[in-house]
Amino acid sequence: MKNINKLFLSLFLFASLFLLTNCDEINEPYREDSQADNGGTEIQKILLEDFTGFRCNNCPAAHDLAHALKEQYGDRLVILAIHAGFYAEPNPQYIYDFRTAEGTEINNYFGVQAYPSGMLNRTPYNGKAVLGSAYWSAAINALKDNNPKAKIDLKPNFNSASNDVSIDVDITYLEQSSASHYLVIQVAEDSVVQVQLDKRKSPELVSDYVHNSILRRTITGTWGEQVSNSPVAAGTTVTKHFNCSVPQNSDWRPEMLKIIAYIQDKDNAWQIVQVEEAKLVK
Repeated sequence: MKNINKLFLSLFLFASLFLLTNCDEINEPYREDSQADNGGTEIQKILLEDFTGFRCNNCPAAHDLAHALKEQYGDRLVILAIHAGFYAEPNPQYIYDFRTAEGTEINNYFGVQAYPSGMLNRTPYNGKAVLGSAYWSAAINALKDNNPKAKIDLKPNFNSASNDVSIDVDITYLEQSSASHYLVIQVAEDSVVQVQLDKRKSPELVSDYVHNSILRRTITGTWGEQVSNSPVAAGTTVTKHFNCSVPQNSDWRPEMLKIIAYIQDKDNAWQIVQVEEAKLVK
């Protein structure tokens, strides 16, 4: 069994590397969009980055809260579970590794040390960007009625015959942008059954815990690709295109994968400007 687990992990790590190194970005010209005026129809969406680990026995309660908030706010809220830090480290008994290089980099950059913790658009609430789960609802409420600066139209497409993925991203600015905006494209997966400690259970170790919104890989790298090297006028749409592949020998299931795209502001502590998500397989 240990040999099988080691083989499984090796295939998983290979798949992660393969996907990262087989993604190409194709930039297309900007276009003027006469329909770009917000007109009160676009909403500010919020990214909840949930820092967690399978050995964190308080984390499942935070996961439940995150998904209750998702039920409450619907499409306005996007959840991303980032496994990083001590509680995400595998051990000889449980070798499955949810960690990613990009997730660890985000975790370390923002100084996350307590788990569970979360960031809501990386925007400070009561002076802090990294928040305990007790503050998540209030932080969302403080952000949800902000006027959006941009909207993202995200269109992933999966070819099951070739395992190829194409991703079209249209960023329409509702006000003039900054050249410090960077686009990040991530792959996340739902319904991954693995072990998890949960202090609410007896015994605490849950062998068939269902993990959702797990960060699998960041296609653009942690800090993304610059949207434009100069400010973009309101009413302008910037089009980006990415091509990737999901290896057949990975444990990722295309029907459970989703693409998350967000714009982050380098000159404003990497705060999230706008976010969008879409299932890979409709």
